[in-house]
Amino acid sequence: MPLVSMIVRSKNNINSAEKAMSILTKQDFKDYEIINVDNDSQDGTYRIVHSYNRDVSYQVGENEYIPGKILNEAVKKAKGEIIVINNIDAVPQDSGWLTRLVEPLIKDINLGAAVSRQIARDDEYFIVKKDHDRFFNREFIDQLRGTSFYSASCAVRKTLLIKHPFDENMKHFEDAEWGLRAAGAGCKIKIINDACVLHSHSYSDKKELASRYSDIGYALGYIHEKNRMERVKSGYFDDMMVKDIDDDVEFLKFIGKKNLVSEAKGYRKIMYKSVFKGYVDYYRDKYR
Repeated sequence: MPLVSMIVRSKNNINSAEKAMSILTKQDFKDYEIINVDNDSQDGTYRIVHSYNRDVSYQVGENEYIPGKILNEAVKKAKGEIIVINNIDAVPQDSGWLTRLVEPLIKDINLGAAVSRQIARDDEYFIVKKDHDRFFNREFIDQLRGTSFYSASCAVRKTLLIKHPFDENMKHFEDAEWGLRAAGAGCKIKIINDACVLHSHSYSDKKELASRYSDIGYALGYIHEKNRMERVKSGYFDDMMVKDIDDDVEFLKFIGKKNLVSEAKGYRKIMYKSVFKGYVDYYRDKYR
């Protein structure tokens, strides 16, 4: 049986499918299988993935896709002792990525999960690139009272995922919830800085940006409620927004792009106001 089972999720990722599968199937670390779960791709993604992967490859319908449930089912199918989750839009940067990601788990029996360092794409929005550099250049990160666990690209002991499965009620942010719960149970999580994947998300307009962060806020409300954490007030998010804006201003001055300060402030305001809106919406829906 393979030591590692790699779960690759995909949905209409035609732009990254070929490149990702080409490198995922040619890793220096050889003792692994690939389990691909495709979410009803309509753009040819599944055909590409299936052409590379002959281990386990299947599709689920749009209405059947619940992130936690899909991951839990794939974990049960896995033969390996270590589960690597790597979304197809998270592209490893070289053939040594898998070795560097799982080696800490092999060497340190006290380590429960290892997380790849994510690098933003070259054409990504400057704030997204800046945030990636900040988040993934430290070993342990707390963001919005979350944890440093990101399931876009990570490795976890299978025994841990069986004991602490992903929450199947969440549509977003299920990795942050799992990380918080696992850490609370004593799981050690580490970001592996030299196991790098190219992964970032752009939002085409303000409406899409607001929707994404509102979803995050809603999920955050669920996480706080489930884990009996104290509810936060609007001032909490306002303080974070001000801190990020101040940091953005200093950064833009440093790189000589002060003309983008107004744009950066607008981006952060949409981001944090939307998180708070989603957070309030969760509690309103819960107790209405």
